[in-house]
Amino acid sequence: MDDHSEAWQLVLHLSHVLPLLSANLLLVFQRRGSVDHSQVALSALDALGDEDAPTELALRLDYSIEHVLVDEFQDTAINQFTLVSRLTRGWSQHNAVNPEAPRTIFIVGDGMQSIYGFRNANVGLFLKAREEGFNGVVPQSLALRANFRSEEGIVSWVNQTFCYAFPEQDNVRRGRVSYTPAVAVQDPGPEPAISLTGFCGEGGSQQEAQWLVQQLRAGLADTRLRSIALLGRSRVQLTPILRLLRSEGIA
Repeated sequence: MDDHSEAWQLVLHLSHVLPLLSANLLLVFQRRGSVDHSQVALSALDALGDEDAPTELALRLDYSIEHVLVDEFQDTAINQFTLVSRLTRGWSQHNAVNPEAPRTIFIVGDGMQSIYGFRNANVGLFLKAREEGFNGVVPQSLALRANFRSEEGIVSWVNQTFCYAFPEQDNVRRGRVSYTPAVAVQDPGPEPAISLTGFCGEGGSQQEAQWLVQQLRAGLADTRLRSIALLGRSRVQLTPILRLLRSEGIA
């Protein structure tokens, strides 16, 4: 009971402190003539008004906006989701009266690529928009599965490997998205498409660099290869490899 009492006291203290901090932050913004991304989104919501009390600006926009397109929707945060909801208020009623000139919304995204959770992005909002739409305007879901970037061997390896990294079913409430397999468009390339080699222990970095140089030499001598790329997680990881490449005379 004491733990709950302390937690509740903390909530009460924060309820008094946070409005003051917010007000002071607005003064800082005003004094410096700049704002952050969060304030831009909050100001946009304030400018449009609440659901039951739209502002004059919201009413003017209602006559001028006929289509909304949002890209990278899988990284949408709740304030951005709310902004789209307020911009599309009354669209279902408008479309019912004007079927020849409907207002439309087009959202693009890949739930498997949602990476901005640290910025309060919620992939569950992407799933919710896909299933429910906005204000009665429900989108037609279209899954694009064709992969034009990689050959069939790579696509198959990715499908078989990464399907285990995702849940079996989508879950809007928990913000979970299932894996969607891709279909290769390009013809199979040289075998094997993917191979794994591990290095560990003392001297692992130097062993890795020497092995990579051998692979690069073989690749440069292979007329079937059109290009070779060396990817590194960081500059630090690439340093011993680049040093060895220079010493071996590989540009």
